[in-house]
Amino acid sequence: MKIQELKKLVNASKNRDNYETKSIYLEYIHAGFNIQLVGIVSIYNFFSKQYEFYSKDQKLPYALNASVKHFRERFHRLEELIEDYIEKDIEIPDGTWFNVKPFLEQKGSVRHGFIFNKESPLTSFLIKLESEMKGASLGGYDFFTDNKYNTTRTNKSYFVGWHLAFEFFMQDNGLEIVKRRKIERASLNSIRRDYLEKIHETDAKVDEHITKIQKKYSDKDLAIKRLAGIVDKRLKKWELESKNNFLELISNSNQSLEALEKLYKDKIKLEAPVEYWRKRAVNMKNEGDKWLTWLIIISTLSVLSLAIVLISITNDDLKDIFQLTGSGIKWSLVFITFISFLAYGIRTFSKLMFSSYHLYRDAQEREQLTYVYLSLSKETNLEDVERNLIMQSLFSRVDSGLLKDDASPTMPGGIIEKVIGK
Repeated sequence: MKIQELKKLVNASKNRDNYETKSIYLEYIHAGFNIQLVGIVSIYNFFSKQYEFYSKDQKLPYALNASVKHFRERFHRLEELIEDYIEKDIEIPDGTWFNVKPFLEQKGSVRHGFIFNKESPLTSFLIKLESEMKGASLGGYDFFTDNKYNTTRTNKSYFVGWHLAFEFFMQDNGLEIVKRRKIERASLNSIRRDYLEKIHETDAKVDEHITKIQKKYSDKDLAIKRLAGIVDKRLKKWELESKNNFLELISNSNQSLEALEKLYKDKIKLEAPVEYWRKRAVNMKNEGDKWLTWLIIISTLSVLSLAIVLISITNDDLKDIFQLTGSGIKWSLVFITFISFLAYGIRTFSKLMFSSYHLYRDAQEREQLTYVYLSLSKETNLEDVERNLIMQSLFSRVDSGLLKDDASPTMPGGIIEKVIGK
């Protein structure tokens, strides 16, 4: 596992305090190294770097095999601990940590070998020494670990390694040099410790900063999700209202369409009667004008005829006519008949004229009543009773005025309604 992945797990864990309070103290005496590590992240980071260093494809001296094994075992033990607890976000029990901590803090021994970490200058010295002379690192290792000179080793590489380690340790002969060397080593170790502590401190600050940023991000993310939820609710509400309004609009449109369709059908069905009444109104108007003309003509002829008769017959002629009884009766009958015919003609043409104008007005009213019926059907819903009354008015017989008993019978509205409804 990469260190960044472990940091994310620890920062996001509910057991973060448990993981960050775990600490170990490492001291590798012969390497001149010691450090206090606090937190699983720092501990894992240290051992992962040691494991990475000793796992490189390089020729390591036999003297460092104990260090290779040491860091490999502890790195794998930490990975098991992370897999068993941190990845599952489980608190590390005190009993488990009580067993793991001593294992991580082991310093090495004469039997199992002493430990040299990668930061120690002695580690670099032993690797370089082995690369230049095979077997020389064993002599240097025995010198650095305070082992006695192994007289059983007769090869010169061992002696050279021991001697070079002595020179590396002493740098120059003399107690002053030894003192300076110790001071420099202590100073370097102090600088190294301070450097590592600063690194861990910086890592802690970075982790804290990352935690704050993640918290802000979580808060922002929560606010965005909350806002998204509100917007989603409003959107769903708007969508539902729009859907209902649209369905209502569709329903109203369908009803209006059905009403208009019905109105159009009524208009189509009533177009023929309207056209008939329009033409009939024109014909009746023409008929009325014609009979008015004839009435004027016959009236004029009647007046002229009477005037001629009255002017042409003198008083002597009248005296001669009425002296004889039979002749008087005859001419009286002739005048009466003539006047009767004139009066009858005038009365007949008068009736025909008034009848035509009456039918002309009736046809106009029926035409307008049809438009009124269509308008009312469009604007309001007519009841069946109202519809029947209008239909009776539209399609009932008309009193022409020519006959004495010419009345309009009441027509059954259902019949006309059924005809229009088909």
